[in-house]
Parts: sequence; C-alpha cells; structure tokens
Amino acid sequence: MNASEYFPPVGTNPLGGRLVRLESVGSTNDYAWQLALDGAEHGLVVVADRQTGGRGRRGRSWLSPPGTNLAFSMLLRPTSLAPDAVPPLSLVAAAALLSCLREDVPDLSIKWPNDLYCGDRKLAGILAEMRLKGRETEFVVVGIGLNVNSGADDWPPELAVTAVSMFQAVGRKFDLDEILQRFLSSFNDGYHDYCRQGLRGSVRRILTEASYLAGRRVSVVVNGRSISGTAGDIDEQGRLLVYDDHGVCWPVAAGEATVANMEAF
Repeated sequence: MNASEYFPPVGTNPLGGRLVRLESVGSTNDYAWQLALDGAEHGLVVVADRQTGGRGRRGRSWLSPPGTNLAFSMLLRPTSLAPDAVPPLSLVAAAALLSCLREDVPDLSIKWPNDLYCGDRKLAGILAEMRLKGRETEFVVVGIGLNVNSGADDWPPELAVTAVSMFQAVGRKFDLDEILQRFLSSFNDGYHDYCRQGLRGSVRRILTEASYLAGRRVSVVVNGRSISGTAGDIDEQGRLLVYDDHGVCWPVAAGEATVANMEAF
C-alpha cells in the first residue's frame, strides 16, 4: 500500500485539510477509522485509486476498479451532535453530492437512506459509521463510493442493470480530483447547516425536492417486520414517513426500503 499526503494552504476548506491518497486499500472507511483512533483531526479525507474491500450498508460490497471511480472517506468530529443526530449525515452527504453533480448529470434523486440515483439506477452509495465515547459522539467516518468513469464493460452481470456511472449517463469522462473538491466544498456547507439547524434548512429542501421514494409504493423491513405503504417525505429526524393502507404513518428511522416491483440492492 503506497500512501501520499497533501496539506492544502491554511484558510481553505477544512475538509480535505489533510488528504491521504492510497494506491490501493481494502476499505477507505477502515483506514480513516484507524487514523481517527490515532488522533487524526476533523476534516481528514482518505481517497483510494483502488478499493478492494469497500462495503455499503448491511455489509454489501462496493465495486471500485482502479483509477475509474471515486472511493473516499471523511473523518468528522461533530462535537455538537448527539449520537441520534449522526445517522442523517448520510442524507447530508447525499444532498451535497446531488448539489455538486446536478449541472453535469440529469435525473438525479436521493433514495433514502443513503443512495444517489440517476434515473432508476444507483450512481453512488454512502456509509456513515460512528464511534461513541460514553454517551457522546467521538467521531464519525462517512464513506462514499461514486461511479464516475465506469463503462458498460466494467460492471459484472449482476450490476449491469442496477448501477450507472456519470460517464454512462452523459457520455463524457470526468476529472476525479475536480469532482472530489467540488463535493467537499458542497458537503462542508451542508454539514455546517445541519449542525446549526438540523434537517430544517437547505438540506431538508433538497431531500424533499429530490426524493426518489416519495409517492411510490414501498415495502420497508424494520427489525424483521415488513411494512408496506406509500412513501412520503423525510422528517426532521431523517426518518422516512411511510403511510400504510389504513392511512397510519410509520416514521422509519432505519431499514431496507424496496420499491414495488423493484429488487432492493
């Protein structure tokens, strides 16, 4: 594993103030987690040219061919956020990603709780993991896998019909470093907005306007129980509101949301 570090000039965006670039790593989240345990400061970003063991929610793998897509993780030390306010950071990251890409890529939406879609295919996945110190949040690692320059031949058969890249969507290649810096700037704004006012500001507006699930028939599995109904908005706690056939609203904090006639992934 070859690693290089970059420290931008003082006064620039604190996210990426220390940027560790790796040629290959099992998981950028695991690498950033270890650096956090060693005392790394808020704003550390770990980016890998190749990720061999990246994972999504519920232990799913995330494919990242060498030098083709973006696989990176951010270290956050949100001292003002209680542990129950940390999970919505995945939505904050999704909103920031959509904001910085929507001028380049059409038909973007956010699929609760942590995916970015282009049309009906997955463009990016997000995974937030936190470490507690007593009852307080010690740090959070937010990992993102974004399909940037993959072509049709880069996908295994099982992903060819469910995943998409920016290149496939618009027919041109993108500079990975430029996309990363644009995202970090966008996320920095959204993160501070969320820390100040939760999901009541600009982030909530994006989540409402760009929801993939709103109005669709969905099934959500929560603690082994399946709830079916129509998806509504995302509330101020980051929960998906699902209205069952009797009109009862179920605020779902976490779970697996499956659109009717669509296989979850």
